Amino acid sequence: MANLADELEAFTCDVVRRRGAEEASELFEGQIQAAYEAAVHQSALAELARAPDFSLCDSLGDSLSLRGLLKAGPAILVFYRGSWCPYCNIQLRALSLALDEIDAMGGTLVAISPEAPDPALLDDPKRHLGFPVLFDRGNLVAREFGLVFTMSDRARALLLKVGIDLEERNANGSWELPVPATFVVTPDGTIAARFLDVDYRKRPEPRAILAALKECAISTS
Repeated sequence: MANLADELEAFTCDVVRRRGAEEASELFEGQIQAAYEAAVHQSALAELARAPDFSLCDSLGDSLSLRGLLKAGPAILVFYRGSWCPYCNIQLRALSLALDEIDAMGGTLVAISPEAPDPALLDDPKRHLGFPVLFDRGNLVAREFGLVFTMSDRARALLLKVGIDLEERNANGSWELPVPATFVVTPDGTIAARFLDVDYRKRPEPRAILAALKECAISTS
């Protein structure tokens, strides 16, 4: 299994090369600082907490609930910023490669984002991940998990400068985002593992998530 950290670092180096060190640093730090100041790393649900139930729709309009997912076994919930975020896309592609192992351990993987689904992209094979991507309108579910923060004016200006307008991307026209986070939830709804970093460039290795899922499967067998 490829090292996700290496792939993410390579992309960061490419951004620095294309935009220059000063502009890239300003773009990165503006977003990270907004999340840090919101203290999401302190407010997010921790391990052993109870995961709140939810019901969300995928891009086809089909509804999935956490309670329903947990009937089949443990669930992996991946909160991500949106398809506009290349770091999120790299992470989701890496997780799609681990689907066979997740299935073998009886787990279910879903991704959750506030970004409104684009029907025009449904048939794009490059975007097919093999697991559901759920639309969290207004970050209602992410808020229950304690992940939501609002982009600062500085961060907004930086994103608009590179052509990213979250008022258009998010269906409710807000500049709120979830800090990228991954939760492994046991069939009884307990959070067995949490992976979170306010630096959106850092994501958990799939092997670490698989290890947490394996522990979850053993403890509930």
